[in-house]
Amino acid sequence: MKKLISISVIFFAININSISAMEKKFQDPKCVTSSFNEKNLPSRKKRIVVDGAPRSGKTSTLKRLKSSTDIFPSKTQLKESDTESGDSLFSFLEETAGEIIEDLINRNINIEKYFGNEENLIDFQIRIIDKQIEKETDQDNTESEVIVQDRSLVSIYAYVQKYFKNTIEKINKKILKTNSLTDIEKQFIDKLTKLIESITDDKNTYEEVIFFERNPKFQKDKKRVEKNQKDVMQTEKLLINAYKDFGYKIKIVPFEKGKGSMKRKTKNVAKIIESKLKELNKKNYEL
Repeated sequence: MKKLISISVIFFAININSISAMEKKFQDPKCVTSSFNEKNLPSRKKRIVVDGAPRSGKTSTLKRLKSSTDIFPSKTQLKESDTESGDSLFSFLEETAGEIIEDLINRNINIEKYFGNEENLIDFQIRIIDKQIEKETDQDNTESEVIVQDRSLVSIYAYVQKYFKNTIEKINKKILKTNSLTDIEKQFIDKLTKLIESITDDKNTYEEVIFFERNPKFQKDKKRVEKNQKDVMQTEKLLINAYKDFGYKIKIVPFEKGKGSMKRKTKNVAKIIESKLKELNKKNYEL
């Protein structure tokens, strides 16, 4: 049985139990082994996560994969398990944070100034959590058997650890002194609750996590908040540790550049996905 603890243990030092209206419990990721269980595979989607350090090439690789699924080594065997309705075997989920940032840019909002405001940053994270949960839930209603997604709920958990430590410590102090939070702070805690509950829900298990190694050379991107290579390395470490905390083993895609590198990385990802699908199909057959 998975151990339940308060958010204070997971997100630093918040004593949520001191708020009578917000007595929620969380599962400690360090006590959670992967909830992968072959017995529940036939009734749920197969979820493949592609994650990685900023500017590692994961999104570009996914776009290439999405536009040319014939890159799979054994396309015929994969297509045999396609749905009778003729719908695609795969569906793809775009990176949620990127979609929201793109919306801000299209509205001529200065990203650096926007994220310099703490309330804006909290609101941004709330939107990410809501949209990611909604997107992953909606995919359960598609005909596609396999969901390949750019980042995941676990990614969001890692970014909360990186960018909201001070915010959470501030909330903790307010709780201890006044037992009173602003509306957006209450929303934030509520969303963190839903985030952890969603991650540890067996229905949201990811069958494979493919992780792109960071680019050794820092590249500034107006859609990213990382300011230097040290910042990128910290993000990469937090992402890897977050998946490990929740019991996932990750498959590393080494960084490479030069002629043909994108094609090789795409084939590498396709090979990993196909291998995992064959493994899962074999287990289903044995059941």
